[in-house]
Amino acid sequence: MFNVHGGTRLFESTMKTLKSVFGHVETVPAAGAYITVVRNGPPLSVYEATKRAEARQAKYKFRYDLRILLQGRRKVAIGPRARILTDDFAPVNLYESIKKSNVKKK
Repeated sequence: MFNVHGGTRLFESTMKTLKSVFGHVETVPAAGAYITVVRNGPPLSVYEATKRAEARQAKYKFRYDLRILLQGRRKVAIGPRARILTDDFAPVNLYESIKKSNVKKK
């Protein structure tokens, strides 16, 4: 689980990279960023995810209630220009500055 800033090509490439490695990737929108949750294996049922969120919230008393965050979880669409990031291709600084909607002007 970690935060990824949305709206840039880095976000889409990060999501594509995660999906190439993990069996399940979900996000929860949070103030311009996304809390990203990855796991191998099938997604948790709503019941199982809710029970886990309740138990962890009770134990750790997180500032943001996991049960409420869980209600906003969703899968993210990935555009066709997203690329898998590797050791040979990871233009993080460049991709972080390019908005998804940028288009080359003729």
